[in-house]
Amino acid sequence: MSDVKRVFKWWWAWSHDRIENWLEEMEAQGWNLFHVDCIAVRFHFTKGKSRRMRYCTDYQPKIDPEYKNVFFDAGWELVYSENGWYIWRMEYQGTRPEAYSDVDSLIERNKRFIWIISMLCIVVPLQLIMSTIAVNDSHRLPDLIRFRYGAMAALIAFEGYMLIKFLQFDKALKRKKQLKK
Repeated sequence: MSDVKRVFKWWWAWSHDRIENWLEEMEAQGWNLFHVDCIAVRFHFTKGKSRRMRYCTDYQPKIDPEYKNVFFDAGWELVYSENGWYIWRMEYQGTRPEAYSDVDSLIERNKRFIWIISMLCIVVPLQLIMSTIAVNDSHRLPDLIRFRYGAMAALIAFEGYMLIKFLQFDKALKRKKQLKK
């Protein structure tokens, strides 16, 4: 049995808890995370001792100097930082620590994602319109043009799906906030 395990694990930002829980389960089984790469979907583990390790994923397109200090001061260790994505962890005993102590922080994080996806939902249709105008007079390469339209339509549908998932996640968070009141 090898002492190193590399796992490709795709995850979505609206279901961040799944990747966090999976990383915690890997630690509990004695697979200790030592490296993350490939846009935070390839994880490298080494066989070691079982640990109770809390993981937190976060997206911050722009950070102020205090962002990292808040986590470091609370005892979190930075595992991954690239393209605005951060993966933090903290070993614990007893109560499982939370990086976000309030639902409002999670709602704010979702707003950043919703904004980015909304911008993509505007840009891609504009590209489709511009490409239609550019090739409208040309009857060359009709198969390539149909492929491009199909690919753009699929991308627009996927962006719409992502937007719906984030809006559903945001709605669930707001409901959770109301229940706490």
